[in-house]
Order: sequence, then structure tokens, then C-alpha cells
Amino acid sequence: MSAQQQLFNLTPAMFSPHTLHGFNQNFRETNCYGDLIIELVYSLGLEPTACLAYTLAVDFEGDQWTFGKPSGHDLMQLYGIRIEELSLYRLLIDQIVTQIQRGSVPLLEADAYHLPDTAGIDYLVNHVKTTIAITHIDVENKVLRYFHNAAFAELNGEDFDGVLRPLISAQKGYLPPYCELVKLDMLKVLSQDELRALAFTSAKFHLKKRPRRNPIEQHGLVMAEHQQNMISGGQAFYHAYTFVALRQLGAAHQLGAHFLRWLNADDENLKASANAFEQISAAAKMLVLKLARVSYSAKPTDLTAIFVEMAAQYELASQHLDVAFS
Repeated sequence: MSAQQQLFNLTPAMFSPHTLHGFNQNFRETNCYGDLIIELVYSLGLEPTACLAYTLAVDFEGDQWTFGKPSGHDLMQLYGIRIEELSLYRLLIDQIVTQIQRGSVPLLEADAYHLPDTAGIDYLVNHVKTTIAITHIDVENKVLRYFHNAAFAELNGEDFDGVLRPLISAQKGYLPPYCELVKLDMLKVLSQDELRALAFTSAKFHLKKRPRRNPIEQHGLVMAEHQQNMISGGQAFYHAYTFVALRQLGAAHQLGAHFLRWLNADDENLKASANAFEQISAAAKMLVLKLARVSYSAKPTDLTAIFVEMAAQYELASQHLDVAFS
């Protein structure tokens, strides 16, 4: 059975996530898009760590950290995977069926309210936009299988209709969701040495985009203001902020550490950079907890020392990266 056939025959009972999404990580998930790409690549029998060079260029964007995801160029170079936009102009269900029959995987914007894998968080509670990768659709029995975050799940019945036949779609002026295609017709399997050589070149490219000013230092400068926003915004703001800011910061550096160690476990400069990245990730996790107390107590706290240390680790990592990729 080919890798593509295995992917489209995958069931939740057969699925096991990659170690990048292990429960021993500081942040088990990064964001819906980046995480599902990792699991999609892994389920094709390929090495997803190779596509994580993008983590080297994440930046503080003023009120959040970069919503990181593997680049289309890297996915093509490493695995022969192409991602293209799909124009939705017919019934959504019909277009999803067409693409799966062609051996492509639709990446669809969906409402987490109808995604059972978010039970206890958003499922049947909150309407939140997210992205899923669909590998199986049974229109007659209303069954859909999909990757989402670090999970592979199945939905049916009313959830099927909620994702693919939302009530709002019958209203005038309805805007269809954004949808992309993961095209697998040029899929290739390279050796670990070939992957590492390509990933090294990719890392050099992404390093050119690394922020010129220390982004952690920049984040620290506005943290007092952000705490006040959190206090006035309540729990909803806290959860949103820690997702877009601290989880993206911490998880990206955690993935970056894995990438650097995979790239060359014997390189002392890469090892030192990976260690610094892990320190940043651990500190970001601690900040999530500290800000939870701020949100509940409505009392700001001085986080200067934590950001100073994280910024120092960022500088240390950058110095070693410069040597490793010079």
C-alpha cells in the first residue's frame, strides 16, 4: 500500500502522534496549521522535523508572536508536497469529495464548535475559526475524518452538517471559508542525509529573516501594558493572549530546539542554540502560569527578570547560530 493510500485509509484508532506532540513537551501544540502539517507529513511515513526551519525566524509582532507554519517551498523541496489555494464556487461538500477522489487533502477553515477533538475546550461551546485537513468523507453517512492540531479525529451527523453545511451558508452574502489543497502527486522519499542537507540550506534562508532587534526584549518592553489589557479584558483576553503570544513564542522555540538537534546532534553550536531555545520555551510556559494569576487577581506583576533572562538566551542562541551557519 502506498503512503497516499495509507493516509486516506487512516482511522483515529490507527493514529499515533509524532513525538513532537508528546505530553512531555512544554507546549504540546503550537497552532492548528503548523501542527496538522507535522502529523500529515508523519502519517505519510516522512520525517516532519525536517520542515521546522521556519522556527528560526519567528518574531514578536507587537501584540503577538509569529503564527508560524512550515513554508510551502520547504514542503516541496523536502517531500514533494505542494499546497495551493482552492477556489470554492460549488457546493462545499462536492468540492471536498472531488479533491479527495483526486488524491489531494483539503485544508479547510472550520468552526471548532463542531470538532469533537476539542471536547472540553471549544466543542459545542465556542465558535472559533481553525483549520482541519480532511482525508475521508462519506456524504451518505455524514462521516468526516480529519487532522486538527496534534489529533486525528472523526465527526459525523450534526457536526458534519455544521462544518460542511453551516446554516449561514443559505443566507445572502455568505462568504465561503478559505480552503487550500495539499497535493501529493509528486510525493518523494529522501534519505535522512538528503533531508538534512536540504534542511540546512533552508535554515540558512530562514536565518536571513531572523529579527535584527531582539524580539523577546521588544516583548518585555510592552508587557506591563499587556497585563493591563488582560486585567480589563478578563479571562477571554487571557486565553486569547497566551495563545497568540506565549504559546507561539514557547512552542516555536521548542520545535526549533528539536530541529537543531535533528539537523546535527554533534555540532556544539547547534547544541548550545537548542539548549537556549529550550530555556526560552520553559520560561514561556512559566509566564502562562504567572499571567493566569494576574488575570484572576487583577493585579499586575513585575516580569522584567524573566524577560531579561529569555532575551539573553535569545542572544546566546543567535551567536551560536551565526557560527553554525557561517
